[in-house]
Amino acid sequence: MSQIAFPLTTPATATNPLAWIVEPADAFGTKITASPTFTAVAVAQNVDFAINNVMLDIFQAGSFYKYSQQTGGQNYTLDLTVSPQDINFLKIGTNAPVPSSAGTNAGLSASSYQFVLKHKKSFGTAEIKDVYTHFLGCRPASTTISVSPQQKVEATMNWIIREIQESSAVNGGMTTPTIPLTSSITGPVIVDSDAGALPLTINSLAYATDGFSMTVDTGLISKAYNGSGRIDASYPGTFKITGTIRVPAGSQGNALKTLSLSSQSGVTASYLFKTGVMKANFTGFVLGNNTGSFPGNADSFLEDELTWEASGVTLATS
Repeated sequence: MSQIAFPLTTPATATNPLAWIVEPADAFGTKITASPTFTAVAVAQNVDFAINNVMLDIFQAGSFYKYSQQTGGQNYTLDLTVSPQDINFLKIGTNAPVPSSAGTNAGLSASSYQFVLKHKKSFGTAEIKDVYTHFLGCRPASTTISVSPQQKVEATMNWIIREIQESSAVNGGMTTPTIPLTSSITGPVIVDSDAGALPLTINSLAYATDGFSMTVDTGLISKAYNGSGRIDASYPGTFKITGTIRVPAGSQGNALKTLSLSSQSGVTASYLFKTGVMKANFTGFVLGNNTGSFPGNADSFLEDELTWEASGVTLATS
Protein backbone atom coordinates (compact mmCIF):
# COMPACT_ATOMS: atom_id res chain seq x y z
CA MET A 1 0.00 0.00 0.00
CA SER A 2 1.33 3.45 -0.86
CA GLN A 3 2.47 5.60 2.02
CA ILE A 4 0.77 8.53 0.30
CA ALA A 5 -2.90 8.34 1.27
CA PHE A 6 -4.11 11.33 -0.67
CA PRO A 7 -4.29 12.27 -4.37
CA LEU A 8 -1.24 14.08 -5.67
CA THR A 9 -1.67 17.18 -7.79
CA THR A 10 0.45 18.54 -10.64
CA PRO A 11 1.05 22.02 -12.10
CA ALA A 12 -1.78 21.25 -14.51
CA THR A 13 -4.24 21.55 -11.62
CA ALA A 14 -4.12 25.35 -11.82
CA THR A 15 -7.68 26.07 -12.88
CA ASN A 16 -7.05 29.71 -13.79
CA PRO A 17 -4.01 31.61 -15.06
CA LEU A 18 -1.89 33.73 -12.76
CA ALA A 19 -3.65 37.10 -12.55
CA TRP A 20 -2.88 40.54 -11.12
CA ILE A 21 -4.56 43.67 -9.82
CA VAL A 22 -3.30 47.10 -8.70
CA GLU A 23 -3.41 47.72 -4.95
CA PRO A 24 -4.93 50.94 -3.58
CA ALA A 25 -2.20 53.45 -2.73
CA ASP A 26 -3.07 53.36 0.99
CA ALA A 27 -3.45 49.58 1.32
CA PHE A 28 -0.01 48.08 0.63
CA GLY A 29 -0.09 44.32 1.18
CA THR A 30 -3.76 44.19 2.22
CA LYS A 31 -5.79 41.56 0.36
CA ILE A 32 -8.49 43.09 -1.80
CA THR A 33 -11.71 41.23 -0.97
CA ALA A 34 -14.52 43.43 -2.30
CA SER A 35 -15.30 42.39 -5.91
CA PRO A 36 -11.74 42.51 -7.27
CA THR A 37 -11.26 42.25 -11.03
CA PHE A 38 -7.99 40.57 -11.97
CA THR A 39 -6.07 40.65 -15.26
CA ALA A 40 -4.31 37.55 -16.58
CA VAL A 41 -0.53 37.48 -16.95
CA ALA A 42 -0.28 36.50 -20.59
CA VAL A 43 1.51 34.23 -20.89
CA ALA A 44 3.08 33.14 -17.56
CA GLN A 45 5.24 30.07 -18.20
CA ASN A 46 6.67 29.53 -14.71
CA VAL A 47 5.60 30.82 -11.32
CA ASP A 48 8.21 30.28 -8.58
CA PHE A 49 7.87 31.67 -5.09
CA ALA A 50 9.85 31.39 -1.87
CA ILE A 51 9.48 32.15 1.83
CA ASN A 52 12.87 33.16 3.20
CA ASN A 53 12.97 33.10 6.99
CA VAL A 54 15.38 35.44 8.76
CA MET A 55 17.37 33.07 10.98
CA LEU A 56 18.54 34.28 14.38
CA ASP A 57 21.41 32.55 16.19
CA ILE A 58 21.17 32.85 19.99
CA PHE A 59 24.44 31.94 21.72
CA GLN A 60 25.33 31.21 25.33
CA ALA A 61 28.81 31.76 26.66
CA GLY A 62 30.51 28.58 27.81
CA SER A 63 28.63 26.19 25.50
CA PHE A 64 29.62 24.51 22.28
CA TYR A 65 25.97 24.68 21.19
CA LYS A 66 23.71 27.58 20.42
CA TYR A 67 21.27 28.49 23.16
CA SER A 68 18.45 28.53 20.62
CA GLN A 69 17.53 29.05 16.99
CA GLN A 70 14.69 31.39 16.16
CA THR A 71 13.28 33.29 13.22
CA GLY A 72 12.91 37.05 13.20
CA GLY A 73 10.58 37.42 10.25
CA GLN A 74 9.91 36.39 6.68
CA ASN A 75 10.92 37.78 3.30
CA TYR A 76 9.06 36.62 0.20
CA THR A 77 10.02 36.53 -3.46
CA LEU A 78 8.12 35.73 -6.64
CA ASP A 79 9.86 34.84 -9.91
CA LEU A 80 7.98 34.75 -13.19
CA THR A 81 8.90 33.62 -16.69
CA VAL A 82 6.66 35.32 -19.23
CA SER A 83 6.23 34.84 -22.97
CA PRO A 84 4.62 38.21 -23.70
CA GLN A 85 1.77 38.99 -26.06
CA ASP A 86 2.02 42.76 -25.47
CA ILE A 87 3.79 45.28 -23.21
CA ASN A 88 1.08 45.97 -20.60
CA PHE A 89 2.44 43.68 -17.91
CA LEU A 90 6.16 43.95 -18.73
CA LYS A 91 6.31 47.74 -18.54
CA ILE A 92 5.51 47.52 -14.81
CA GLY A 93 9.08 46.33 -14.44
CA THR A 94 10.76 48.43 -17.15
CA ASN A 95 9.25 51.91 -17.33
CA ALA A 96 10.14 54.37 -14.59
CA PRO A 97 7.25 55.93 -12.65
CA VAL A 98 6.26 59.58 -13.08
CA PRO A 99 7.39 61.49 -9.95
CA SER A 100 4.52 63.98 -10.15
CA SER A 101 2.04 61.10 -9.86
CA ALA A 102 3.91 58.92 -7.37
CA GLY A 103 1.58 56.40 -5.79
CA THR A 104 -0.99 56.58 -8.57
CA ASN A 105 1.02 55.11 -11.43
CA ALA A 106 -1.27 52.18 -12.23
CA GLY A 107 0.70 50.00 -14.62
CA LEU A 108 4.11 51.17 -13.37
CA SER A 109 6.30 50.21 -10.42
CA ALA A 110 5.21 53.16 -8.29
CA SER A 111 2.03 51.17 -7.66
CA SER A 112 2.04 47.90 -5.77
CA TYR A 113 0.25 44.80 -7.00
CA GLN A 114 -1.45 41.60 -5.92
CA PHE A 115 -1.46 38.25 -7.70
CA VAL A 116 -3.79 35.31 -7.31
CA LEU A 117 -3.32 31.74 -8.52
CA LYS A 118 -6.36 29.46 -8.27
CA HIS A 119 -5.51 25.78 -8.23
CA LYS A 120 -6.43 22.39 -6.74
CA LYS A 121 -4.94 20.88 -3.59
CA SER A 122 -5.75 17.81 -1.50
CA PHE A 123 -4.81 18.91 2.06
CA GLY A 124 -3.89 15.33 2.94
CA THR A 125 -7.33 13.78 2.32
CA ALA A 126 -9.12 12.17 -0.60
CA GLU A 127 -10.91 15.47 -1.21
CA ILE A 128 -9.40 17.95 -3.67
CA LYS A 129 -10.33 21.53 -2.91
CA ASP A 130 -10.07 24.84 -4.76
CA VAL A 131 -7.18 26.78 -3.26
CA TYR A 132 -6.28 30.43 -3.81
CA THR A 133 -2.67 31.51 -3.36
CA HIS A 134 -2.48 35.26 -2.86
CA PHE A 135 0.72 37.27 -3.31
CA LEU A 136 0.31 40.63 -1.57
CA GLY A 137 2.30 43.87 -1.64
CA CYS A 138 4.27 43.06 -4.82
CA ARG A 139 6.73 45.29 -6.68
CA PRO A 140 9.22 44.28 -9.39
CA ALA A 141 12.91 44.28 -8.50
CA SER A 142 14.28 43.33 -11.92
CA THR A 143 13.10 42.41 -15.41
CA THR A 144 15.19 40.74 -18.10
CA ILE A 145 13.92 40.50 -21.68
CA SER A 146 15.86 38.35 -24.12
CA VAL A 147 15.50 36.92 -27.60
CA SER A 148 17.58 34.60 -29.79
CA PRO A 149 17.31 33.85 -33.52
CA GLN A 150 14.23 31.75 -34.37
CA GLN A 151 13.11 31.72 -30.73
CA LYS A 152 10.36 33.29 -28.66
CA VAL A 153 10.78 36.53 -26.72
CA GLU A 154 11.12 35.69 -23.03
CA ALA A 155 10.98 37.85 -19.95
CA THR A 156 12.04 36.87 -16.45
CA MET A 157 10.79 39.04 -13.60
CA ASN A 158 11.79 39.04 -9.95
CA TRP A 159 9.24 40.52 -7.52
CA ILE A 160 9.67 41.37 -3.84
CA ILE A 161 6.44 40.83 -1.94
CA ARG A 162 5.16 41.43 1.56
CA GLU A 163 3.20 38.27 2.19
CA ILE A 164 1.90 35.00 0.72
CA GLN A 165 -1.50 33.76 1.87
CA GLU A 166 -3.26 30.53 0.95
CA SER A 167 -7.00 30.10 1.34
CA SER A 168 -9.43 27.25 0.71
CA ALA A 169 -12.43 29.38 1.68
CA VAL A 170 -15.14 30.02 -0.87
CA ASN A 171 -13.68 32.34 -3.54
CA GLY A 172 -10.52 32.53 -1.44
CA GLY A 173 -12.25 34.82 1.04
CA MET A 174 -13.13 37.35 -1.67
CA THR A 175 -16.62 38.58 -2.53
CA THR A 176 -17.57 37.97 -6.19
CA PRO A 177 -14.03 38.12 -7.61
CA THR A 178 -13.49 38.21 -11.37
CA ILE A 179 -10.57 35.91 -12.20
CA PRO A 180 -9.78 35.32 -15.89
CA LEU A 181 -10.19 31.87 -17.37
CA THR A 182 -7.33 30.11 -19.10
CA SER A 183 -9.47 30.09 -22.25
CA SER A 184 -9.59 33.90 -22.18
CA ILE A 185 -5.91 34.07 -23.19
CA THR A 186 -5.80 33.82 -26.96
CA GLY A 187 -3.46 34.85 -29.74
CA PRO A 188 0.24 34.34 -30.43
CA VAL A 189 3.14 35.27 -28.19
CA ILE A 190 5.90 37.49 -29.57
CA VAL A 191 8.72 35.66 -31.38
CA ASP A 192 11.99 36.73 -32.97
CA SER A 193 10.62 36.73 -36.54
CA ASP A 194 8.05 39.38 -35.55
CA ALA A 195 10.86 41.95 -35.43
CA GLY A 196 11.71 41.83 -39.14
CA ALA A 197 15.15 42.57 -40.52
CA LEU A 198 17.64 44.77 -38.63
CA PRO A 199 15.72 45.12 -35.35
CA LEU A 200 18.51 46.93 -33.47
CA THR A 201 19.18 50.62 -34.07
CA ILE A 202 22.08 52.46 -32.42
CA ASN A 203 22.81 56.10 -33.20
CA SER A 204 20.58 55.93 -36.33
CA LEU A 205 22.34 52.85 -37.78
CA ALA A 206 20.42 49.53 -38.01
CA TYR A 207 22.00 46.15 -37.26
CA ALA A 208 21.34 42.45 -37.65
CA THR A 209 21.72 40.67 -34.32
CA ASP A 210 22.49 37.17 -33.09
CA GLY A 211 20.87 37.59 -29.70
CA PHE A 212 19.77 40.57 -27.62
CA SER A 213 19.06 40.96 -23.90
CA MET A 214 18.16 43.85 -21.63
CA THR A 215 17.87 43.94 -17.84
CA VAL A 216 16.13 46.67 -15.88
CA ASP A 217 16.99 46.76 -12.16
CA THR A 218 14.51 49.07 -10.43
CA GLY A 219 16.80 49.59 -7.42
CA LEU A 220 13.85 48.48 -5.31
CA ILE A 221 14.03 49.65 -1.70
CA SER A 222 12.21 47.45 0.80
CA LYS A 223 12.00 48.12 4.50
CA ALA A 224 10.74 46.21 7.52
CA TYR A 225 9.85 48.18 10.64
CA ASN A 226 9.90 46.94 14.23
CA GLY A 227 7.27 44.42 15.22
CA SER A 228 5.82 43.37 11.87
CA GLY A 229 8.22 40.57 10.85
CA ARG A 230 7.63 41.46 7.18
CA ILE A 231 8.47 44.35 4.88
CA ASP A 232 6.19 47.30 5.56
CA ALA A 233 7.14 49.41 2.56
CA SER A 234 8.80 49.11 -0.83
CA TYR A 235 9.45 51.59 -3.59
CA PRO A 236 11.59 51.77 -6.75
CA GLY A 237 14.94 53.52 -6.42
CA THR A 238 17.50 54.29 -9.12
CA PHE A 239 16.88 52.32 -12.31
CA LYS A 240 19.93 50.57 -13.80
CA ILE A 241 19.61 49.38 -17.40
CA THR A 242 22.14 46.93 -18.83
CA GLY A 243 22.32 44.30 -21.54
CA THR A 244 24.23 42.40 -24.19
CA ILE A 245 24.16 42.16 -27.98
CA ARG A 246 25.93 40.08 -30.62
CA VAL A 247 26.41 41.41 -34.15
CA PRO A 248 28.28 40.12 -37.22
CA ALA A 249 31.89 41.34 -37.23
CA GLY A 250 32.27 44.36 -39.51
CA SER A 251 28.56 45.21 -39.39
CA GLN A 252 27.84 48.76 -40.58
CA GLY A 253 31.49 49.29 -41.47
CA ASN A 254 32.73 48.58 -37.95
CA ALA A 255 30.64 51.45 -36.58
CA LEU A 256 30.03 49.76 -33.22
CA LYS A 257 33.72 49.12 -32.64
CA THR A 258 34.49 52.72 -33.56
CA LEU A 259 31.81 53.91 -31.14
CA SER A 260 33.05 51.69 -28.31
CA LEU A 261 36.60 53.03 -28.79
CA SER A 262 35.44 56.65 -28.45
CA SER A 263 34.73 58.69 -25.34
CA GLN A 264 31.00 58.11 -25.25
CA SER A 265 28.40 60.48 -23.87
CA GLY A 266 25.44 58.26 -24.76
CA VAL A 267 23.29 57.99 -27.88
CA THR A 268 19.73 56.95 -28.66
CA ALA A 269 19.04 53.31 -29.46
CA SER A 270 16.09 50.97 -29.84
CA TYR A 271 15.23 47.32 -30.25
CA LEU A 272 12.08 46.27 -32.09
CA PHE A 273 10.41 43.09 -30.83
CA LYS A 274 7.18 43.35 -32.85
CA THR A 275 6.00 46.19 -35.08
CA GLY A 276 3.25 48.22 -33.42
CA VAL A 277 3.27 45.99 -30.34
CA MET A 278 6.59 46.05 -28.48
CA LYS A 279 9.68 48.22 -28.84
CA ALA A 280 12.35 49.22 -26.31
CA ASN A 281 13.58 52.83 -26.73
CA PHE A 282 16.81 53.77 -24.95
CA THR A 283 18.42 57.09 -24.08
CA GLY A 284 22.01 57.59 -22.95
CA PHE A 285 22.99 54.30 -24.61
CA VAL A 286 26.69 53.52 -24.06
CA LEU A 287 28.69 50.50 -25.22
CA GLY A 288 30.79 48.65 -22.67
CA ASN A 289 32.99 45.62 -23.21
CA ASN A 290 33.53 44.46 -26.79
CA THR A 291 34.53 40.79 -26.95
CA GLY A 292 35.57 38.92 -30.09
CA SER A 293 37.50 35.79 -30.97
CA PHE A 294 39.28 34.23 -33.93
CA PRO A 295 39.04 30.48 -33.25
CA GLY A 296 41.27 27.89 -34.85
CA ASN A 297 38.30 25.80 -35.94
CA ALA A 298 36.61 27.57 -38.85
CA ASP A 299 33.07 26.44 -38.11
CA SER A 300 31.38 29.69 -37.13
CA PHE A 301 31.00 33.29 -38.26
CA LEU A 302 33.05 36.02 -36.63
CA GLU A 303 30.91 38.08 -34.29
CA ASP A 304 31.34 40.91 -31.81
CA GLU A 305 29.68 40.51 -28.43
CA LEU A 306 29.13 43.76 -26.60
CA THR A 307 27.77 44.82 -23.26
CA TRP A 308 25.88 48.08 -22.95
CA GLU A 309 24.24 50.38 -20.44
CA ALA A 310 21.61 53.07 -20.82
CA SER A 311 20.40 55.92 -18.65
CA GLY A 312 16.75 55.48 -19.63
CA VAL A 313 14.34 53.04 -21.27
CA THR A 314 10.71 53.08 -22.31
CA LEU A 315 8.88 49.97 -23.41
CA ALA A 316 6.31 51.16 -25.93
CA THR A 317 4.38 50.13 -29.01
CA SER A 318 6.58 52.13 -31.37
